[in-house]
Amino acid sequence: MRDIFNTYKYKLENKDSDNNALLYTVLFIVVVIILAALLNQNKMKEQTSKQEDKVKDFLDKLKKRNNPKEIFTESCIICLGDFQSSEKIKEMEKSGDKENFEKEDTSVLECGHKFHRKCIADWLKKEANCPICRMKFNIKGNDSNSNKQS
Repeated sequence: MRDIFNTYKYKLENKDSDNNALLYTVLFIVVVIILAALLNQNKMKEQTSKQEDKVKDFLDKLKKRNNPKEIFTESCIICLGDFQSSEKIKEMEKSGDKENFEKEDTSVLECGHKFHRKCIADWLKKEANCPICRMKFNIKGNDSNSNKQS
């Protein structure tokens, strides 16, 4: 009887150490997964920030160029909001209505299509082409050549 009890006691003691080892292993794996997720999240934020900077630089270069082949449109095809007249925009700027003035800031792409700057910036973060004609753009800024693609 004593042998049976000792054998059972031995199995229980070993079972507890096996359970502890399993518990520590599972905890270690969970911690590693959480750390990997946090590192990946930081990496994604850095990539998004770099892409936002590239888009901003690209749009700033376009604005300086004063594209002569602007295609007249009355509204932004992305948000479908109407463009304000240049007089209305000047009024907003003079009155200090910075929020609406920034909403009405426009960009004309190399293809001549006009958009609200914020709308096209959001688009170009995801796609490096015009949402209307699909002309491709080099957002990286190394080369300003673009290819028309149907």
